[in-house]
Amino acid sequence: MLAPLSLKLYAMRSDLEFKRWLIELDEELLLSESEDLHIQAIKNIAYFGLTEAALAELCTNEIEDFLIGCYRLYEKKNLGDEKVFYCWLDEMAGQIRTSAVSTIHGKLPFGIQLQLCTSLELANSIKSMDSGSFTKGKLKVWQNGI
Repeated sequence: MLAPLSLKLYAMRSDLEFKRWLIELDEELLLSESEDLHIQAIKNIAYFGLTEAALAELCTNEIEDFLIGCYRLYEKKNLGDEKVFYCWLDEMAGQIRTSAVSTIHGKLPFGIQLQLCTSLELANSIKSMDSGSFTKGKLKVWQNGI
């Protein structure tokens, strides 16, 4: 089993780092199937570390383009059951996280309340490093079928 993909974004041409991350995600992402929701979520996760300096030089549209790029790669790599791609900001870790789970599970693997949002709303949250968990009591999550 491959370890989750984890990359750190530093303040040096961050838009180019996003492109490099998408290339690496395309090369390494293998979507797994599992009857266990949490196991499947963990096997399909990728996370991307952010620094404040990197976020300062990015615009919201660049962040949204990256999120949509991740979605498209998950969609391309899905050769099994219908799945839900989902993405969120792990504010405490300073990471964008992506994963996918089968629709047969009927839910996402979170133990907290969620606020479903658009890719642009999530990009705004990432830019401001506000996941919604601490300020609104609900984690902002963008999801889409694949």
